[in-house]
Amino acid sequence: MDNKIDLNSEDKIRMDKACELYKEGSLNEALPILEKLYKSHLTSPMLVATLANLYWDLNNIEKALELFQNAVNLGPDSEKISRGLFHILWEQDDETNAVKEIQRFINTGHASDEYIEMALEIKSKRGFDIRI
Repeated sequence: MDNKIDLNSEDKIRMDKACELYKEGSLNEALPILEKLYKSHLTSPMLVATLANLYWDLNNIEKALELFQNAVNLGPDSEKISRGLFHILWEQDDETNAVKEIQRFINTGHASDEYIEMALEIKSKRGFDIRI
């Protein structure tokens, strides 16, 4: 899966504006734009993941986690999205489910060498049974 979000030209302008606001730190201004785009493009894994990241930055962990799980379901072969779900789970001390996400993604056969190295490090340092 590529990381491109398939939008019409009007929505692309909105998305670019939201991303610009997000990068500038204007999270509360970017949020309604991304929410509106999300309602129109529920099946875009990268859009859902972008919104998940924004909620994470706003410290709405419950909503961010829900959206990351949705994004993974929509884009199960996206390493970027898998990493997002892994990190939010890990930061919430849900190591078991974080490792389950690592294992799920490795099983897709799309894991980069860097992702596999991360898994091996967790396996060796934390003792989780991760099969490479």
